[in-house]
Amino acid sequence: MKIFVACELPGGALESLRSLAVDVVHRPSATAAELREKLGDVGLLIVGHTRIAPDMIARAPDLQLIVHAGSGPGDIALEAASAQGVFVTHCPDKHAAAVAELTFGLILALDRRIVENTTAMREGRWIRGELTDARGL
Repeated sequence: MKIFVACELPGGALESLRSLAVDVVHRPSATAAELREKLGDVGLLIVGHTRIAPDMIARAPDLQLIVHAGSGPGDIALEAASAQGVFVTHCPDKHAAAVAELTFGLILALDRRIVENTTAMREGRWIRGELTDARGL
């Protein structure tokens, strides 16, 4: 089976794919036009933000699986994939750590009123006395 990876993957992921003793092609900067040309013998396609149109799926008779390396189905022609018997999946927890970190950062910013303080500083005002009501975590 040939695997075409048209996006960046986390460290070790490519090595894990290659350890399956399959042909792995890694072209993270591949355009939709390039993919259209190369999908003829691909069995598994991994994409990031690339649009996978119905005609691309039709050109890939060996295609069995499309993985969107992100949350949600991405920009993949789901009906065309389904009609051809191609399973489409995604990585729902890919951004879970980033979302948790951002949430924590926003909680701190709200408690310490960072946005208000930054705005005041840019306007040349020092409002330390107004911002001492932080409750802390």
